[in-house]
Amino acid sequence: MEMQTWRESRARAESAARSLRRALAVAGFGEDVWRPIGPKVSRFGDARVEIGCLPADVVERMAAALRGEPDTGATGPPEPAD
Repeated sequence: MEMQTWRESRARAESAARSLRRALAVAGFGEDVWRPIGPKVSRFGDARVEIGCLPADVVERMAAALRGEPDTGATGPPEPAD
């Protein structure tokens, strides 16, 4: 993979990861949930976002948020820094 391809993919992955971290923070998920989310570039040069292994209750809350259902477990943590 060329360095330029890697840089472009890394930038896309960083932007996507940042967007997800912000959305989770705004939705009331704690820093322990969104902090590990980060950018990756596959060996083929594809932009990826590493989400990691999350507790089942967190995934259930995320799924409810994606469905537009109210989150009864939200605590309102601060928005993540860039």
